[in-house]
Amino acid sequence: RAYPFLLSKDVTNLALRGNGPGYPSVCTESMVGDSDIFDVITLEFHPRGYDGLPRLARRLRQRFPDAIIIFIRLWAPINIRIEDERTIQDWYRDFHHGESLYDEKLKELVLAEPETTFHFKNLQQADALQDETVEEVGGHLIKLYRPDDPRSAIARYPHMFSDDWHHPSEHAHHMIAHQIKDLLGLLNPQPSNRLGTWGAGDECHNFYESGKVDLRHDPGFVMKKFHPRAKKYALELKEPASITVTNKFDGPRELYLVFMVTGPPPSIYPHVLATFPGTDIPPVEIDPVSTDDFGQAIHISKLQSIATIPPGQYVVHFLPLEKKDVPFRLTGVSITGQLDIGPFGYEPAPV
Repeated sequence: RAYPFLLSKDVTNLALRGNGPGYPSVCTESMVGDSDIFDVITLEFHPRGYDGLPRLARRLRQRFPDAIIIFIRLWAPINIRIEDERTIQDWYRDFHHGESLYDEKLKELVLAEPETTFHFKNLQQADALQDETVEEVGGHLIKLYRPDDPRSAIARYPHMFSDDWHHPSEHAHHMIAHQIKDLLGLLNPQPSNRLGTWGAGDECHNFYESGKVDLRHDPGFVMKKFHPRAKKYALELKEPASITVTNKFDGPRELYLVFMVTGPPPSIYPHVLATFPGTDIPPVEIDPVSTDDFGQAIHISKLQSIATIPPGQYVVHFLPLEKKDVPFRLTGVSITGQLDIGPFGYEPAPV
């Protein structure tokens, strides 16, 4: 079981598969709602924190001024690289024909090859951003133990991870739960009904997990369960088509799209041109590729702002710019207000 459910039966899990903090940071109000009050909040975005973690934390602190916000610092074996930036998983598979993180042979190889240099990739920057965000919102940090020496990490701690080389194991979830329990024992949190605001607010439509879309769209957009086992849905662009969006707020708002991407380049999805017929809003070319260095092939969703729209209704037209075997996949739309809010206690400027 995941660590939140080891701590309490009264848990609201708002995690989205294949997403960083980007979508939650622009759709915080839509995801959390206006009626629930939370006394303890955990955020486990770490390597992808650059994709909106500070913004998400600020919005949560603005809404829940008395909540205890706990940041979870994770790492995974796929964060370990060798000299040519190949992941240790690829190195083990390509050069030693191994697959499992739990192989005794892997441990022996890591300890027996002094000429091979191992290092953690991209974690220092992620650590620094997380530290800054924790300090800014008055949060607390819980760390999954990470040895300084990558060799030791692989040789001594494979039990902390699933055999996918990425997700924490049941043992690691228990470790995290114990740390959170100890922290809460020291902090002794008390219930609070004090609520702040969501600032300029947001309105979001996400059909990635439900397959239910309430946006008007042309027949060229077809809802498809593209991953039957994981139950992932998207509007697939079979031919040029449009969707209709409405800014119901009293001022301009950012229009974000959420769509599927793959990496490394080239993407399996086609480039798409988004236009706004009958307006002077400039067209935007959408490149559905991830250039993030995750050390492995990825298939995730991406958030992108495509326009600032005044109040009113707009048609957004999508035109595929190339032919690919897999069509462009749209998984969500967000209309969001001013998000560059300042530190806790500083209200955002009116939009």
